[in-house]
Amino acid sequence: EGSFVVVSHNRHFVSQVANKIWYIEDKQIKEYPGTYDEYEYWRKQQAAVIAPVKTQVTVEPKIEKKQEAPKSDNNQNRLKSLEKEMKKVEADLETLQKQKEAIELKMTDPAVFGNFNELQKLQQELVIVNQKLETANKKWDELAETIDTL
Repeated sequence: EGSFVVVSHNRHFVSQVANKIWYIEDKQIKEYPGTYDEYEYWRKQQAAVIAPVKTQVTVEPKIEKKQEAPKSDNNQNRLKSLEKEMKKVEADLETLQKQKEAIELKMTDPAVFGNFNELQKLQQELVIVNQKLETANKKWDELAETIDTL
């Protein structure tokens, strides 16, 4: 049995491999004993509990709110568009991963393993699928960073 530490900004990747999350809070390393999805849910629950306590009533002039409204609408529209694109990329990642696994499985078949031409063809397909996976992962990272900034 072994362990390894992964540091990544790719949430999809982390959610696939991590079963324990270390995070920094109040200048201390803390541990969450679960998957990344469970950690995210827990953090949102914590924020919901803390948020009402910190809520302050602020009165702003109506003019400023009217000026900010179009910007907020643009951000919301952009956010929805980015999230839609992210879902498509995630679906593509899943499809590509399944293709990769299918090719790797075929390569282990003794009939294919003994056929040089077939094995070479599968290796070329695997290279192409791996390139597409890398491109899709980069796209996912870019989208995640853009969404985080909104």
